[in-house]
Amino acid sequence: MLSVLMLPLWAQALIFVGGAVTVAMLARWVVNAAHGGQTFGRAREAANILRQPTTTLVAMTLALSGIQVIGEFHRTEADTAREASVLERLYRDAQAYGDVQTAEFRETLVAYVESVVDKEWYAMRRMEEDPATKQIFGRMLTLSHQMSASTQREQMWLNDMMTQVNLSADLRRARISSAQASMPWIFYLVVISGTTVILCFSALLSTGPGSEAVIVSHAVVIGLTLLLVVSLDLPFSGSLGVRPDPFLAALDNIRLLAEP
Repeated sequence: MLSVLMLPLWAQALIFVGGAVTVAMLARWVVNAAHGGQTFGRAREAANILRQPTTTLVAMTLALSGIQVIGEFHRTEADTAREASVLERLYRDAQAYGDVQTAEFRETLVAYVESVVDKEWYAMRRMEEDPATKQIFGRMLTLSHQMSASTQREQMWLNDMMTQVNLSADLRRARISSAQASMPWIFYLVVISGTTVILCFSALLSTGPGSEAVIVSHAVVIGLTLLLVVSLDLPFSGSLGVRPDPFLAALDNIRLLAEP
C-alpha cells in the first residue's frame, strides 16, 4: 500500500478506479456469459434484493472511515503547524534568556529544525523515524536541563523555555505516531471484499440501454472513495501528504532573528 502512495496522484487514481471498473466489467462479462435458467434467475433476484442493504452498509463504512481519516489528517496538519510555532517561540525565549548562555542550545535547535525538514520528513513518508534527528532533539533536551537561572529575569525566561521544550517533545511524539499509524489491515480486507461484492451485485443489473454506464459510474465512485481513504490514512505519505511548510517558515523566521 505504501508503494502505491509513492506514485503520482493520477497514477493512484488510475489504479483504484481502474481496478474497480475492471472488477465490475469482469463480473458483468461473467453474468452475460453464464447460462440462464431457474437457478440463475433466483440468484439474480436474491442479489437484487441484497444489493441495496449491502450497498448502504459498505457506503456507511466508507463514509465513516473517510470522516475519521480526514479528521486525523487535519489534526496532524494543525499539530505540525503548532510544533513549528513552539520551536520558533523556543528560539525567541532562548535569545531573550541570554546570547552567551544559550548559544549552543540555539545552534542545536536550528540544526534540529533543519534535520526535520531535510531528513525526517522523508523518513516519515516511509512510516519511519529518523535516528539522527531524534539524537539532535535529545541533545536539545539535555542542554535545556543543564541551564540554571541566576536572576529573576532569567528564571522567567527559563520557565517558559522548559514549558515549550516539554510541549515540543509531546508534539514530536504525536507527529511520529501519526506517521507510523495506519488503519489495521483487517479494515482494508473488509472494505475491499465489501466493495467487490457490491460491484458483483451491480453486474447483475438487467441488460438494457445505459446499464453498463450505471455499473461503470458505480465503480468509479467506489474507486475514488477508496483512493480518498487510503491517501489520507497515512498523513505524511504520498502526493497528498502533510508538507513541512510550517517548519520552513519557522526556520526562515529563526534565521532572521539570528541575524546581527
